[in-house]
Amino acid sequence: MFPFRFAFAACALLLLACAGGPSNEDETRTDAPAMSPLEQGRVLYAAKCDDCHVLPGPGAHTPENWDRILNRMKVEARLTPREDYLVRTYIISSAARIQDSLASR
Repeated sequence: MFPFRFAFAACALLLLACAGGPSNEDETRTDAPAMSPLEQGRVLYAAKCDDCHVLPGPGAHTPENWDRILNRMKVEARLTPREDYLVRTYIISSAARIQDSLASR
């Protein structure tokens, strides 16, 4: 019986040792939930674009018009490629959703 208990205890200790403490990923986590890409785009749109002009809502233009506007404005706002992607995703998807909801009425 002793060898079985010893082997079990040794395996348990080995598993605990391998589990270790928190990883770097765990240390950088916060209690706040992560924002979705759409939410990140909305926040960036407000932060980057509101400095220069009043923000039109996503429904102010069609998705096609937004694409042309955003191509020009990404340079003015000095958006990184990631920021451009997030803002574009938020604006164009919101504009499309608004357009679809108006068309279905």
